[in-house]
Amino acid sequence: MSAIFLENKQMTAGFDPETGKLISIRMKGDPLKTEYIGNRKNISYPSIREANQWMGDVRFRIWDENAEGWREERTADSEDNRIVSVEEEKVRVSWLEPSEKQRGIRTLNTEQTFQMKEDGLHWGLTVKNPLDQEIEVGEISLAFLTNTDYTGIFEDEKYQDFENWRGIKQKLWHEQRVFQHLSIDGSSSYVFCQRPKGDYPGLLFQILDGGKIETAYQMDTAIGCQWSLTFEGPYYLSLYSAAARKCEGWKEETEQQKYGMNGNSSLLLKPYEMKQFHFRFCAVGSEEERKENLVSEGQLDVDVQPSMAAPVGIPVKLRLRCKDEPRLIPVANNMQIQAIKKENNSYFYELTFTEPGQKKVRVHHGKGETILMFYATDTIRDLLVKHADFIVRRQYYRNEYDPFGRNHAFLPYDDGVEMLFTESEESWQVGALDEYALPVAMFLAEKNTLIPNPAEISVLEEYIDDCLYGKLQEKDTYYARRGLYYEDRTPSDIACGNKWDKEKAESILRSFNYPLISDIYYSMYRIAKQYGLTEKRDAETYLEMAYRTSMTGYELGKNKFNGAPAGATIVDLVETLKEEEPQWYEKLNRKVAFIAEENAGSIYPFGSELYVDQTSHNQYEAMMRYYGKEEKLDEAYRITAALRGGRQPEWFLYGNEKRGNVCCWYGTPLNSRVLFHGFEHTGDESMLKLGYGGLLSFLTCIRSNGAAHGWYLFWPDRSGFDFRSLDTDMGMYGYLFSAKSYVVDDTVFGRCGYGCLYERKEGKEWMIPYDGLGVRFCSIPHKIRIECESGSINKICIDETNRRITVQLEEYQYGTPSLRVWNDNTEEGWTIEGPDSQIRTLTTGETILNGQEGR
Repeated sequence: MSAIFLENKQMTAGFDPETGKLISIRMKGDPLKTEYIGNRKNISYPSIREANQWMGDVRFRIWDENAEGWREERTADSEDNRIVSVEEEKVRVSWLEPSEKQRGIRTLNTEQTFQMKEDGLHWGLTVKNPLDQEIEVGEISLAFLTNTDYTGIFEDEKYQDFENWRGIKQKLWHEQRVFQHLSIDGSSSYVFCQRPKGDYPGLLFQILDGGKIETAYQMDTAIGCQWSLTFEGPYYLSLYSAAARKCEGWKEETEQQKYGMNGNSSLLLKPYEMKQFHFRFCAVGSEEERKENLVSEGQLDVDVQPSMAAPVGIPVKLRLRCKDEPRLIPVANNMQIQAIKKENNSYFYELTFTEPGQKKVRVHHGKGETILMFYATDTIRDLLVKHADFIVRRQYYRNEYDPFGRNHAFLPYDDGVEMLFTESEESWQVGALDEYALPVAMFLAEKNTLIPNPAEISVLEEYIDDCLYGKLQEKDTYYARRGLYYEDRTPSDIACGNKWDKEKAESILRSFNYPLISDIYYSMYRIAKQYGLTEKRDAETYLEMAYRTSMTGYELGKNKFNGAPAGATIVDLVETLKEEEPQWYEKLNRKVAFIAEENAGSIYPFGSELYVDQTSHNQYEAMMRYYGKEEKLDEAYRITAALRGGRQPEWFLYGNEKRGNVCCWYGTPLNSRVLFHGFEHTGDESMLKLGYGGLLSFLTCIRSNGAAHGWYLFWPDRSGFDFRSLDTDMGMYGYLFSAKSYVVDDTVFGRCGYGCLYERKEGKEWMIPYDGLGVRFCSIPHKIRIECESGSINKICIDETNRRITVQLEEYQYGTPSLRVWNDNTEEGWTIEGPDSQIRTLTTGETILNGQEGR
């Protein structure tokens, strides 16, 4: 039998004629003909195919007092009582008689309808208690499968001879698969599906009529996790989840206090009582259209400024749009909610947090209840300073008896047991290189280019002398080994591949270690250049070490052509060499320019060591921008923004990149810099919002005592931070490059600051940075950009009446403060007052103001 099709002007939906399952949604007029729904043609996971649960299948768990437990019933296993009928523009599937199958629909009369209307595909689910006694339904979960299986592309044998990081595999993933962004927050829950390419239309799934989705959990936890290349796999969306919490083992019996974010409840059906649920799929042609669809169907549309995460004391502006006036009820303590104003169906509030931590707010609106999750961090300057201090005190390995020679290495930290982890079945984690160790030194060195501390600089130089240069890296060749840690391996260890023997530990072929080492040397060069605080080497020597490490890295390994983690710094190094060492510049620039050309000529060069990774974006964008590949930038910005396209109003998702269920991962702050460049390049305000959303949420990884925790997960069986530092310092390094204060005329909140407080008083505009650095400032309305070298901005005053900009610096101890000002305003007569009360007339272009050398 041929498929059943329902259509409207925007899309066509296809159904299996025998089961009534939804097996296809495609957009009309789509030149790529992308499939949005998961089906047997695009889902390769064996367990999913064997279970035969697809979109339209429902899983129930019913309390059975006789068996003293939960009984599972599934529509997928109930073919003996399934009836499929087709009416005009409607598919009806019903299970009205008890099934004879063990896991068939035996208890509830169940019926589903799919009806195509002008505004989308409406999905109705009705359950009825046919008995004269109450029934407890502990779980109602929708099998929710969209076209997200990219491993089916990258592991397809017919593509095995093609590269993973670019070309046909990346093209198929970007154009023939979709991102699935889950926003599970009660009555405003939605799923937004969009191609990784970042274009429209997208597909929006909503729950309507005040219904709730409590949680989303993996249909098969063996398919994907935070450590696998698959990341997550297909999901159940649970309308009720009390039984799932018990049966799936999400929490131990001793953890009764740990409910899910939206609760885990049961549905109690009285005798002959009926309960209906209503969902909708619709095509959306823009972000604004997605937001309007939420409001029109009685859900909340949420706008926030600067982010769902913010430092203590920084006001968070909130706009809620909905049909009925909302009522906000704080669940967390140490927070204040102030109603500001109402405009039509828009309700404005200001939230302030007085202590750090996660902040939960219940919002009642119309028939529904929506949960909003915020997070308050410590002040950012304190986090940066405390984290650097923690590294020196707790992560710098002082052990001359270490058998692997890691004395004076930086190692990852496990806050769960409050110690360094020095042994691991994955040797790379404790070998003093790779993403878990080198970025610790990278952050500490880069932090000292901005906030210098002679004691920390002394430790860095000792680390370079005693461990990095000479042990981890050969002095003459600049070859960098994989790590210092290794073990004798058994046959099973060899099969697993995670443990290294001495030979593998000494391999020099991992391309991505070289840019990380170069970044350390480049930061040390800048410390020596700006402050003269290094004692063992001068600036020129550190610059040479960065240059030679980069040159060596571009000769080795299979990943030397694709974007490296924190690889964007290479263009800064090239530019510095251009000014200071022209001969070195010619050699390195030749290699970097070649790689830029190789990437510019490639199809979707956004892969990395993994099939789907976000580590390449920051280097790729930096190279395209530096070498004038303007035609490639819009694509880079669009694809990077699509990683955050869900815009979910939860602090761990808003502005975070789609990496399965892994939130607050290091790619987010690195790529926030890409989005900030995209905002300045295109004027697209959403890039600024998503960039700051991710940048501030990442800081939740740093504890008040300075310790770093790893990624945040929100699976119901694995929620929370990893207590180990993991690769968080790669992200902290990215934060130091990305953080920037902006003043903008926000389309929702008016003139305001991102990364700085904004206030207008007595005819003047005042900006006070709170990004922890105070070194980069941009006012879009005034067309002014300011960068501070060897100093930090305390506040900026813009007096439009007198055309005067006054920049007040923090007290400084080291270096000579310098302001670089770019004026894109064509109006004449503006002046700026900077260090030591210098007053200069601003002309169009760049102006430099220098102060006196620090003490």
